Amino acid sequence: MTLVRFALFLVSASAANAAIAGTCTAPIDSKEFDKRGGKLVHETQIDLTNLPDNFFCDRLACYGAVQFSGLIDQSGKVHNLKVIANTWDDRPAEHAASIRERALAVRYRPPRLNGRPVCVKMDWRYLFKEGPS
Repeated sequence: MTLVRFALFLVSASAANAAIAGTCTAPIDSKEFDKRGGKLVHETQIDLTNLPDNFFCDRLACYGAVQFSGLIDQSGKVHNLKVIANTWDDRPAEHAASIRERALAVRYRPPRLNGRPVCVKMDWRYLFKEGPS
C-alpha cells in the first residue's frame, strides 16, 4: 500500500511539474525582466507568523539566512523553490523547509512584458538576524 501511495505521489508531482513546464516554456531571468520594464508586484507577502516552536534559540549561531531559486509562473504563483544557500548552523534543513513552505504561498500579480504573460526565474533570500522580542 505504501509503494502505491509513493508511486501516485511521483505521478502527481511529475504531472504538476509538466503542467508548470508547459506554461513556462521560456522563463525570463528577473534581472532581464526588470531591464525590459517588467515589474513584480506582491499580492501577498510571506507569512512569518506562527513559526514552529524552537525556530529561534538563545544562541546567536541559531540565526541565519536561506536563499532559494525558483519560478514565478504566468498566474503569479511561486514554484520549484530550491535551496541554493543556507547559513543556519542549527537544524538548517528544518529552517529551510519551514521557510520554503511559507514562500510557496506568496503570490504576485501575474507578470507581463509588452502585455504578454511571462514566467520569471528568481532568487529569494530570507534573513533572520534576531529572535522575537
